[in-house]
Amino acid sequence: MNRLERSSEELTALLATISQAEAQPV
Repeated sequence: MNRLERSSEELTALLATISQAEAQPV
């Protein structure tokens, strides 16, 4: 896996985590 692909996957995972956090009532 090259550097760009890894960064892309990490960014996607981060966005997913943020989306789930926003969906949860705080």
